[in-house]
Amino acid sequence: IGIEKDIEKAILYLQSAAKHKHREAQYRLGTIYQKGKDIERDIDKAIFYLQSATEQNHSESQYQLGLLYYRNRRIRDIDKSVKYLLMAANQKHLEAQYRLGKIYYKGKYIEKDIEKAILYFQSAAKQNHAEALYQLGMINYEGKYIEKDIEEAIKYFQSAANQNHLESQYRLGKYYLKRGSIPNIDKSLDYLSIAAN
Repeated sequence: IGIEKDIEKAILYLQSAAKHKHREAQYRLGTIYQKGKDIERDIDKAIFYLQSATEQNHSESQYQLGLLYYRNRRIRDIDKSVKYLLMAANQKHLEAQYRLGKIYYKGKYIEKDIEKAILYFQSAAKQNHAEALYQLGMINYEGKYIEKDIEEAIKYFQSAANQNHLESQYRLGKYYLKRGSIPNIDKSLDYLSIAAN
């Protein structure tokens, strides 16, 4: 026997739990209203419910609020975005740490801060975030903001490549192809063929 999906009934029960400060119910309601998949999108309700869960230290709600204030043009508020991302990152929320690294690295809406970018990329990298590992590899490889360190870059690329990060595999393939006076063709072909597939 299958149970038919009933979004109205689901919202009714979630609202009941949310009124009693059930943070997971508050988070679910926030994401339902944020996505607007099964019901009409309502950013104000999304913020209300996510904020309610955030006040109870729900890290995913903090992360989602941070993204909402960063991505949504109608309500964009970079200070609030960074505030909520920081709250989540301080609870070791992997994606929040990575996102803060990107925000500080790009410097699109706030002043570029490479030290903070590296700090947050490193926090995410400690949890094996492939894209953070790749970003650290690139920062070390390019030597644009810090002293160039190819060995360190290769370590980061290898850690990301081990998680099937294509760009890291490609970078390693290129590196071993051009390496010094004696290229390592076998290693190069291994990484390039993995990246190609």
